[in-house]
Amino acid sequence: MINGCADRNCARFEDDLRVYAAFARRNGAPADVIDLAVSMLRESVFFVPPEREEALLAQAGFRDVRLFYTGLWIVGWIVRA
Repeated sequence: MINGCADRNCARFEDDLRVYAAFARRNGAPADVIDLAVSMLRESVFFVPPEREEALLAQAGFRDVRLFYTGLWIVGWIVRA
């Protein structure tokens, strides 16, 4: 399973947003597009913290939950049914 996973209440989330915006600026993205993307990530995308996601997977009956990929807020899990 691969999806978005982050804790928006964590200081690191705001740091990651700053890095995300800086990377977009350095690569020529227009300021209004960057502002909209950051706003959307902050307010409209519903991330689940990694610990909660692991608990939900276990609660759903999956076992051997293992994180195999992380790329900013995108994570991939390997689990067994």
